[in-house]
Amino acid sequence: MLLIKLRCLTEIGCLTQFKVSDEAKISDTAKVQSRLEQDNQHEHVREKLSSIHKTGCYQRLEGEEGYLDSPNYPAEYPQGLECCYEIARPSSRYCGLMLYAHLFQVLKTVEDGDFCLTDWFVMDSCVPEGGSRLCGNLTGSTFQYLFQPGSRAIRFIFHSSKSKCDRTLEYRYQLKYHLLKDCDGLFQEAVHTDIPGETSTPCYTRIADRSGTINTPYHPSVYPSNVDCVYEFVR
Repeated sequence: MLLIKLRCLTEIGCLTQFKVSDEAKISDTAKVQSRLEQDNQHEHVREKLSSIHKTGCYQRLEGEEGYLDSPNYPAEYPQGLECCYEIARPSSRYCGLMLYAHLFQVLKTVEDGDFCLTDWFVMDSCVPEGGSRLCGNLTGSTFQYLFQPGSRAIRFIFHSSKSKCDRTLEYRYQLKYHLLKDCDGLFQEAVHTDIPGETSTPCYTRIADRSGTINTPYHPSVYPSNVDCVYEFVR
C-alpha cells in the first residue's frame, strides 16, 4: 500500500490524503501524476504562504463571524509586512462573506493615484488584482466577496511597504466579517432603458465573443442623455 500526502492549493487550507494500492491501474497513476502537476503549477502560491507562516503574520478564522485586525492593532501596523488572513468556509451552504470596516486607515500616497501601490488590503486571487486593492480611509465601508465553487476558504492579503513616508495618521484597520448563506443580492439584474429615437430598442448588448468592441448608442456620434445601458459578457 502506498500512502501519498500533498498540499492541495486548489482548495485553500485543505490537506488531502489518498491511498493508492500496489495493484492500481495505470489510469489511477496518471490521475495522481496529474494532481501533482496541478499542485506544482501553484508553487509560487506555496512559497508565498511559506514566507507568511515564517513571519507569523498569518491568521485563520473559522467562525461564522469575527474580526480581521491589522498587526499590532490598536497600535499602528509596522512597515514591511506581508500578512495573510484565511476565512474558512464551514460548508457549501455558505456562498460568500461581508466585510464591514469598523476602522480602515491604510497608507495611500499621492503617487498612488487611483491605485494602491504603497500599502494595501486585497482578496488573494489568480487574476490581476491591482484594481481591487483597498487603501486610504474607507472607515464605514462594506464589501462583499463570493466563495469560488468548491473552495474551502477566502484568503486576504495585507501588504505594507518598507518606504518611510510622512505618516501623519495612525494607520491601522479592523474589519468585521460575516459569512453569507444568501448571495442573490450580488447578482441583481441590472436595469436598462430603451435607446431614445429607436422603436423599442433596449440599450442592452450580450457579448459571447472572446474579443471585440463595445460601443455607446449612436457611435461614432455622441451618445444620448438619460439612458441606461447594459453590456453583459458571457463566460
